Amino acid sequence: MDSESKTIEIIRSIQLAIIVPVNLIGNTLVCIVLYRTPQLRTPMNYLLVNLAISDIMVAFFMTADQPFFYGWEHPSGTTGDYLCKFITGKLFSWVGSVASVFTLVALVFERYYAIVYPLRSRAQITRKQFYAIIISCWTFAFCFNIPLVVVRIYNTNVAATGYFCRSNWSSDDIAKAYNFIWLFFIGILPITVMGFLYSRIARSLWGTGNRVGPEQFTSQVRFKARKRVTKMLITITILYALCWMPNLLINVISYYYTPSGIFSYGYLITEVLVLLNSSINPFVYGIQSQQFRNGVKVILCCKWCPRRQNEAQGNEQNKLELANMRSPRASMITAGFAN
Repeated sequence: MDSESKTIEIIRSIQLAIIVPVNLIGNTLVCIVLYRTPQLRTPMNYLLVNLAISDIMVAFFMTADQPFFYGWEHPSGTTGDYLCKFITGKLFSWVGSVASVFTLVALVFERYYAIVYPLRSRAQITRKQFYAIIISCWTFAFCFNIPLVVVRIYNTNVAATGYFCRSNWSSDDIAKAYNFIWLFFIGILPITVMGFLYSRIARSLWGTGNRVGPEQFTSQVRFKARKRVTKMLITITILYALCWMPNLLINVISYYYTPSGIFSYGYLITEVLVLLNSSINPFVYGIQSQQFRNGVKVILCCKWCPRRQNEAQGNEQNKLELANMRSPRASMITAGFAN
């Protein structure tokens, strides 16, 4: 085994042994915390659950071909083709990726209306509409990846490429067009939209001449809570751009540059970045959200320290009741990953 193959082997081992378990544990905790904490069951947090589920999907299927690198024999022929179309070709990983980016776009629109138009947001954005958004995200994600189902087949030259599956496009022009579509709709367009809307939100929250200030919210606490949750979502968006753009760009460049060993090595690195992006969001929640940290502590302590769990739940309930006494609508904001 040459040095390049050893490097690729190390990268794949890191994916399988470290990043994937971190992803599964972290995103599962997000789902459990939101499920176990009634005051966190808000439309925005339903979208965060959807984001966590899509991230789990990315990690699980991004490494679906790994067992075949460690002793298992990948089927060839028709069986191999269908396995590549649906499992080892990473189809559902890319479906989860598309669902995650459109979930991020939905989150920024939710924040935009809640902060820039606070008096209108409750009437305009309902729970049913959020369910419709989630269904639309997944429907679009599956439709967007239909071409991959058509073109993915078993790669008979695994030794030369290092991959069990390849895309059998009818022409390079169609392949280029599809990769440009990915670059535009999964990279450039959503990042531009999110950047523009978050700039409007930031101007409303932090601008010197903002027309949406603390006096227009029910309390200073609500105002600070909105700042915290907005910072968290901006961080997630920036991480998405940094981790995804290299992969989208290298897929386009590959049709204008003859791949070499170094190029394949670089492509694998960009896949690691995509996988890392799907694993990092729970850490962002933990760093920026005290309420999420408290929820994790309650879950981890539920077996060994039930007394602390009851105390924590009692404290959270007292905070919620106090907020509701101060304002009937306060729970709309303080019930997010904002405290």
